[in-house]
Amino acid sequence: MKDVLSELKEVLEHASVLADEVARKQEAVTTQEAETLTRLIELVQPILPAVGEKIPVAAHHSGHQLHNWRYEYLKRPGLVLVDGFDREYTDRDWRGEYTGSRLVLTADGLLDILRYGRWSAVQGEVSFWNSDEKPLTPRQAVETYDFADIVSGLAREIKASAEKQERRAQELEERLKVLQQVQAALKGSG
Repeated sequence: MKDVLSELKEVLEHASVLADEVARKQEAVTTQEAETLTRLIELVQPILPAVGEKIPVAAHHSGHQLHNWRYEYLKRPGLVLVDGFDREYTDRDWRGEYTGSRLVLTADGLLDILRYGRWSAVQGEVSFWNSDEKPLTPRQAVETYDFADIVSGLAREIKASAEKQERRAQELEERLKVLQQVQAALKGSG
């Protein structure tokens, strides 16, 4: 019995040392992730008005076939860094709940958007969702969401915005060419 107790004591001491080491390393990683996210936010915030999108925070549908969804949006544009919105089934395939959260970056900082509501596939039954917005510090964000997901979401959103900006620049360039042609034709006819 003494050997078993000695072995247990050694295992507990080793587990305690490992737990302390893991806690120290986790703190170091979390601190560095929060500092890195803070720097990334500082780089992105100046361009947010140009690259940000309208972020829905509530939606309503009457349930009638010919009606469209009505949305409410954040006051400022933003980027969805992590999208955890989901739709759960509670009544076979006919009804359920809207759930989940999104991590969003706006000019004001990070927001955790927590969604709740219900949906129905039955014609005439209302579907809706609302959300609560909770400001997060970068540290709270990396404690709540996976850092790799945050960074990849930021990269994805910036890339998508750059592609939209390129298309918009091409459209405007073509419009300028047409305007120049029209102005040249007007000068020639006058």
